[in-house]
Amino acid sequence: HKVYGDERNWGVPKSNKTALWFLNHASRAPEPSAATFLTLARYYELGNLGLPQSLALTTKYYQKAAEMGHCTAISQLAALAMRGELGRHQATNKAMSRPERATQLAMAALRRGCPHVNVIMGDWYLRAEEGFARDPSKAEQHYQKAMKWLPDIRAMVPWAELREAQR
Repeated sequence: HKVYGDERNWGVPKSNKTALWFLNHASRAPEPSAATFLTLARYYELGNLGLPQSLALTTKYYQKAAEMGHCTAISQLAALAMRGELGRHQATNKAMSRPERATQLAMAALRRGCPHVNVIMGDWYLRAEEGFARDPSKAEQHYQKAMKWLPDIRAMVPWAELREAQR
């Protein structure tokens, strides 16, 4: 076992089973945090900690975090909506098109100051997602806004694809 001995982990052996137990326990606490739900959503989305990938559970936990106002969860719901994956496991407003719902969620995340949604929207402009005309200039503006708030987000930006689109 690898043992984590920094000031935050107190020499606890790494254990996916134990980590998952703590996350599940935290999610059932009387006042669970949005960060717990966001973490569970990402783990189910990516299949981390030995969990199976599950769109239903990903959506469930993003929704719980979003209901608590977590802007990253809202932006991830926008991405799911744009891919047409949100409505499969969640009641949505049937009168709204997929890009309208995605845009509504993205704007809600923007109002909350979420840097991640700028990367998502930049991708939509770069790749001409439905409802978004291809516009490399707008894409770059969104990427730059994201990096102003969170410089480390630079790694999420598809720079080569953007430069190719700007030619």
